[in-house]
Parts: sequence; structure tokens; C-alpha cells
Amino acid sequence: MKKWLYILTFLFFCFNVVSKAQCAYTHTEAGNTTTLNYSWVLIGIYSLDSVRIDFGDGNNLLQVLPVPTTAQHTYTNPGTYNVCLTRYLSIVGNPTPIVCTFCDSVTITPLPTPCWSFPDFTMNNSSTGPLFSFTSTGICYSCVSQTYLWDFGDGGTSNLPNPTHTYTQPGQYNVCLIVTGTSVSNNTCTDTICHTVVIQPPCYWHPSFAYSINGQTVDFSSWISSGIGYCSFNSCSWNFGDGSNIVTTSSPNSTLSHFYPFPGTYTVCLTVHGDDLFYGNTFSNDTCIAITILGANLGLNQPTKQALSVYPNPAHDWLYIQLPTNENTQVLRVFDMYGRVIQEVSLNQHHAETYSLKLPSVSAGIYTLKLETDRGIYYAKVHIE
Repeated sequence: MKKWLYILTFLFFCFNVVSKAQCAYTHTEAGNTTTLNYSWVLIGIYSLDSVRIDFGDGNNLLQVLPVPTTAQHTYTNPGTYNVCLTRYLSIVGNPTPIVCTFCDSVTITPLPTPCWSFPDFTMNNSSTGPLFSFTSTGICYSCVSQTYLWDFGDGGTSNLPNPTHTYTQPGQYNVCLIVTGTSVSNNTCTDTICHTVVIQPPCYWHPSFAYSINGQTVDFSSWISSGIGYCSFNSCSWNFGDGSNIVTTSSPNSTLSHFYPFPGTYTVCLTVHGDDLFYGNTFSNDTCIAITILGANLGLNQPTKQALSVYPNPAHDWLYIQLPTNENTQVLRVFDMYGRVIQEVSLNQHHAETYSLKLPSVSAGIYTLKLETDRGIYYAKVHIE
């Protein structure tokens, strides 16, 4: 009898140890979800009543007959949790349950946080000219930081979010912005947006005019062809090349007449004035044509055209002029090749036979001297070195 008692006690001890060992579990994590797996030795004298699991975050799970061999739980937050599994077994014929508990650590790592970059930008040159300002207006979702890379299409780049850039040549440029975002879990996202910038060429007008000569009166008519760039017309000015006042007209297409009191060859220049709307400043362009006035029969009492004696010719700094005798000199003018007066001297009080003229600092070339007296007009061509 004692022998059987020892055997039963030994078996109970062994079964109890085996049952406790069967409380252990394994676990795997996927994202923020853990899966517990457990099994046990089914011995005829045991019955599995229930399994209770404490997931360590305040949530518990009770499994009763039929008790499965797995359990799953999703955590709200990342962290390390102490997960305990308690198994309740009973022996046939014994109302007192056998309880065993096994605990292990379960670590939930943060889920990767993706980000999405949607770049865009605006651009303007409200200050006029080739200086443009760029402003990044895109959105980067779930981004804790962003980097910028601008390609202005002409070789220039910038890493600023809102840069400025000056273009040095007219043309069409493809401006691209690359935005790279970084999420809280160090994930990155990149995207690109491009827009076109057009840099206008400087404003340039093309003035033209025609003329008809009737004696010493010349009729002029002008027309202005469209200039390249953003041009705004202001006015036209006429220089008739005879030292008379400049005449300004407010229309690009105009007609007017001019009377030349003396025969000769005159360089007439038409200049157009306008504003460059892109660069914000004024440009002017001109066209010049040489015309010859043959004159009419003016009578013996009218002034006549005569040659003027000057030396040395070519001249450098000083020019000596032989004045006509028995005439009252009035004014001496020097004209350039465009008929513009570059020097004027009053000779009303000069009574000597010669006049020493200090030449102005001008470019080398051919210039015209015009001397007016009370009895005629005198001309001379001078080569200034």
C-alpha cells in the first residue's frame, strides 16, 4: 500500500512540474501587434479549464473551453510590456486547480511614419527687370523638416526656401524646385515641380522716315515699326541738321515740313523715345539720312554760300580761320557728321583778319565749319585728328 502511495505522489509531482512547464509561450511582433503561441502535453488525468493573459497595458484576455493555442493583441503605443499567461489545469478527481504563470517582455517599436511631398512655387518680378523672386508654396505631409534645391535653368542654384535670382541674358528658362521631406521616423519623400520663366530682350524701336524736297522746303513723314521687348512709345524728335531747334512730336506716324534757309547737305535724324516696361527704364533709337538742298534763285541781295579758308587741315588742337574782309562776322559753328552743333562762337566783336579756334575734344573725323556774316555764309570741311 505504501508503495503505491509513493508512486502516486511521485507521479503527481512529475505531472505538476510538466504542467508548470507548459505555461511558457513564444511571441512574435508585426508592427504594433503581438501574437502569443502556446501548447501543452495532454495527459489523460489533466483537463485544461482556462487561460488568462495580462498584456501589460491594462488589457486582459480570458480563454475558456475549448481553449485555443494562440492569442493576439494590438497595442496603441510603442513600448516594452510585461505579458503574463496564467493557465488553469485540473486533475481528474481533484477539485483544486493547478495554476501556472509565465511572464515575458514584449517590445513594440514605433511604426515607420511615411511623408508625402507636393512642391509648388510662385514667381514674380514686380520690381521689373531680370530679377525674379521665388516663393515655395508646396505642402509636405508628416514632415518634420524639409530641404530645397532650386535649379533656375541658367546654371544657377539655391538651397533657400524663398530665393531671388537675376538672369543675365534674355530667353526662356525652365525653373525647377526639388523638395525633400523627412518624417519623425526619419523616412524621406522627394518630388519636383517646374515652371517656365521668360526673360524679355531689351526694348528696341525701328524709326523710319521719307522726305520730298521742294526748293528749300522739305516735307517729312515718319513711321515707327514695332520694337522687340516690352516697349511703350513716348515721343519722336526731329533734328534737321541745320542747327535749328529740335522738333518733338507725340505720334509715331507724323508729317511735318522744314525750311532750309541755305543750300547745303544736311543730316536729318529721327529719334524715337520710349519706356522699357520689363526693365523699367528708357531706351532711344534713331535713324539718320543725309539730304542735299540745292536752293533757289535767291537774288543778289540774298546771302550766298562761299568757301572758308582754314589751316592747318588736318588740325589737332587749334584751327586758324581766315576771315572775309569788309564783312561783319556774326557767328561761327562747328557741326559733326550728323549735323549736330558741337561748338558755337559769337564773332560780333571780333575785327581781326584771322580767328584762332580752340577745337573741342572730339573723336577723329570730318567736321563742318559754318561762318555767318552780314553778307553771306562760308563753309569749310575740317579733318580733326
